[in-house]
Amino acid sequence: MRRDEVEAQWEWVDAIRDGWAANGMKPRPYTAGTWGPSAAIALTERDGVTWHE
Repeated sequence: MRRDEVEAQWEWVDAIRDGWAANGMKPRPYTAGTWGPSAAIALTERDGVTWHE
């Protein structure tokens, strides 16, 4: 990746992290090798989407 691409990605990620900090939120930890926290799974399922391995 070019430097400008990496910097653009960090701008995007930093905006998300700033939003979390402004709202007192933290990333939810989950076990390595899983599909993520159960809250993420519930978020997709309420829209009728499921994961397939």
